[in-house]
Amino acid sequence: MQENKNLVQNCLDIFQTQGLRVTMDDIAQELSMSKRTLYEKFENKEELVLQCIELLFQEEHKRMEQDLIKNANIIEELFPMLNFDVFNRVRKLKDFIEGIKKHYPEVFEKVVALHLDEIRSTIGGVISKGIKQGFFREDINVDIIKIFFFDLQTARHNKELFERFPVAEIFQNTLLCFVRGISTVKGVELIETVLSRDYPYYKDEHFCKK
Repeated sequence: MQENKNLVQNCLDIFQTQGLRVTMDDIAQELSMSKRTLYEKFENKEELVLQCIELLFQEEHKRMEQDLIKNANIIEELFPMLNFDVFNRVRKLKDFIEGIKKHYPEVFEKVVALHLDEIRSTIGGVISKGIKQGFFREDINVDIIKIFFFDLQTARHNKELFERFPVAEIFQNTLLCFVRGISTVKGVELIETVLSRDYPYYKDEHFCKK
């Protein structure tokens, strides 16, 4: 079991560094194994991609839970990308997901959509926690908010927006405005306190420039 997981992880590393267009021949050569052995493990490339994305989401879910435990307040929980390492990780994850959606739409529908629901559920849990703590308004519908909040995050990858504006500006004018809108006075004060800190991701070239 562990041996197969290690193999999938190695294949995932290859996909993430060389792209999804890499062939089974290339993968076998990279791993110093015969193509026949590779096909004994995976029926075809689609199955390999499927197992890779499953593993990726499993590991990402664990890391998300760890990030939530580490964060000091509800705003940093809701915006884990305020952490530079998390920002880079999520950026790479979303780029990879876009590749899956483009080249393997059936895999995307089978796996990615399911895990995106899990991410939305996690966001909903954070929102509910914020309501109990008095940072978010009690009259909001959490089921609506968690879906819309996630959609706003993915708007950062809207081609037209990304080509015209720096990502930091998109972030400030979408997610931050939205969260301020669902926040209480106590919540807005916390947002301003959190954003007054020196977050290194605002200095990242990908995040700050067009």
